[in-house]
Order: sequence, then structure tokens, then C-alpha cells
Amino acid sequence: MSPKNDRDNILRRILEFRPSKADRRRAMILEAVIEGIGEGLEGSSVERISKRTRMRRSHVQYYFKNREEMLEAAIKYAISVSQEINVEYLKGLTSPEAMLRAYVEGTFEWFVREPSHRSVMALLLYFSTCYPPYRHISSQVAESSEQRLVAILKAKTSKKGKGDKAARALAKTIRLLVIGALIDLHSTDSSNSDAVIQSVQETILSLAKEFWA
Repeated sequence: MSPKNDRDNILRRILEFRPSKADRRRAMILEAVIEGIGEGLEGSSVERISKRTRMRRSHVQYYFKNREEMLEAAIKYAISVSQEINVEYLKGLTSPEAMLRAYVEGTFEWFVREPSHRSVMALLLYFSTCYPPYRHISSQVAESSEQRLVAILKAKTSKKGKGDKAARALAKTIRLLVIGALIDLHSTDSSNSDAVIQSVQETILSLAKEFWA
């Protein structure tokens, strides 16, 4: 399946629509919002989106009442893409060690494959400090990631009998390590992504081996 078809399928799930001319316009608006966020918050205003899509302001507002609705849809879309990429990287793997490596690689690949999503997720982090609805979205993303990591960790028995509580604590640590490294890589002058990925993988595997020991 082509990247465009992948993107269309994800958009359909997020926007809950059937393919039609109107739906394609909604998708066009959403992609314009994501591009606009990269120019700063004003880049996602209804006026800017109207100009970018060459649609009347009233037409834009027919699909999304205001900027808040557009931003929320853009954030949910970016999150869905990240999940799709992670599933892609984990597919067919059975070794917990390999799955942990793939989890890291897939997360970093997301920002490489979809560079415009960097600003979208940075916006989510900022909004989460101010607005409860966005904090709820961030919490859902964190919970989903940690549940996946717990499943990976528990795929191998802990010889010391460490249970759910220890697995959840380690899953949270792993998630924070990956997200922290990802943010640092794309918000500083760091450039050696391969070295960063390897360092994160080695740290996580060391923690996992201690959990399984």
C-alpha cells in the first residue's frame, strides 16, 4: 500500500468519514492545519487555512467550526500515524528484546517519516500544560504506550517474580526515556540520530534484562 493510501486510511478513521468530495476537503483542511502548525500557532488560524486551501473561510468553518476543532483533529491524526508506524515495526516479532528495539526505532522513524508532526506534538505538550482536554489526550497516549510496553515486558517471565506493578513502573520509565530523547534530538543541535537511538536501546535493554533477571 502506498504512503498516500496509508494516509487516506488513517484520515478516514480519525475523521470517521466515507470517501466523498466533502471528505476530501476535510482531509485537505487537516493537512493544511498540520503544515500551518509548523509556522507557529497563527499558521493554523481559520484565515491562514482558508488561504492555504483556497477555500472560503465559511467553507472551512463548515467542516471545522473553529481552530480548536482543527487542532484537535490534527493532533489525533498525528497520534494515529505514530501508532501505525509502531505497529508496522513490531509486526511479526516474537522476541521481547527485538520488540523493545523496534519500539524505539518505530517511534524515532515517526518524526523522520512525518517531520511536520514534530510541531504538532510539541503543541500537544504545550496545550497539555494549560488545557485539561489536551491533558486527557496526552494521558490516553501515555497509557496506550505503557500498556504496549507492559505486554512486551511480560512476554518474558521475570525470574524474581516481578509482577504488574514493576512492569508498569518500568514501562513508564521506558516511555519517558524514548520521548525525552526524541524531543531532545529534534529541539537541540543534536544530529546523530543513530547514536541516540542506539544509546536509548541499550539503556532500555539493560533495564529490561534487570527486570527479567
